[in-house]
Amino acid sequence: MSTAYCDRNLPGLKRPCRAPLELTTDGRGTLVAVCHRCAWQHAGRCWRCGGSRTNHRTHGVYCDSCRDLARRESDRRAMNDADTRRRKNAANRKRMRASTEQRARKRETSRAWRTRNPDRVKAYKRKSAMNPTAHKRERERWWNTQPERAEKKRQQALEQYYQRRPLRPAPECRLCGGMIAYTPPGRPKVMCDSCVPISVARRRKSSRRQAVAA
Repeated sequence: MSTAYCDRNLPGLKRPCRAPLELTTDGRGTLVAVCHRCAWQHAGRCWRCGGSRTNHRTHGVYCDSCRDLARRESDRRAMNDADTRRRKNAANRKRMRASTEQRARKRETSRAWRTRNPDRVKAYKRKSAMNPTAHKRERERWWNTQPERAEKKRQQALEQYYQRRPLRPAPECRLCGGMIAYTPPGRPKVMCDSCVPISVARRRKSSRRQAVAA
């Protein structure tokens, strides 16, 4: 006699029970096929081990430990099945392609909006600059210590100085009021060689000597 299997669809799972049926009598001599696993599931117990479970009584199937085991077995079957693996790969490619197209459309829309609203973009940038975050402040501090940033800020200061003083009058010493020899480009000194400390005067003299030798 061949073994019969239960063909009841398990709730929440897209597959039948397929547990072996046991033939019993109903007390009046009639043979009845009973599935013990489905009886466990109906009674609020785990379909696999018969233990107690905390999920819904009608729609639940596994307990916590058996659920993890069933998930691992399902993943293993999917990896071993070539058709399932092919469908998953196709679905992943489709999802990534859709995501890439969505990002491209979003970039185009954002670029078009910025082109139409330059004043609002300027206002947003100003608001962000006036209320920087802690991370942005730390980033700006680090960037201001870099040599290329320091050179750029020096050039900006020189341009502003030349814009404010287009005639570039001869600079005067802030201590004695004497004239300071100054040849552009570059920012003039604020004190003459007689008023600065001796170490600074020697450094200036050495730099001028090196410039003449070069």
